Amino acid sequence: MLHPFRQLQERGSILRIVFGLLRAASKPEDATPVVGDVYMIAERTPLEKTISTSPSAQRFHAYLGYCGWGPRQLDNEVKQGAWYIFSGRADLVFDASPDTLWSRLVALADRQIARAAPSPKLLP
Repeated sequence: MLHPFRQLQERGSILRIVFGLLRAASKPEDATPVVGDVYMIAERTPLEKTISTSPSAQRFHAYLGYCGWGPRQLDNEVKQGAWYIFSGRADLVFDASPDTLWSRLVALADRQIARAAPSPKLLP
């Protein structure tokens, strides 16, 4: 059984889960590496300990929510081209302008797709 803090809690039709992402020079106890110097904290005690230190927004993000897919649903969506997939980077997780991050990443992906597309044939 999962730790009670990590269990999905049903409130009507809403499912919630809490975890945090911490940027740290070394791996915190009970944390899971994500990318570079970013670690996920999903257990109650280490999460509360981290929050009690009042880390800055440049070092810590807390998340509340749930997102899930049915069997093979995500694989099918990726095959259909419904997702932009980027290599993980710590600077993206803790971007200084999160309100514009998605639009900047989509524009970057569109430029990469355009560069990779074959040139149209010129009409005679």
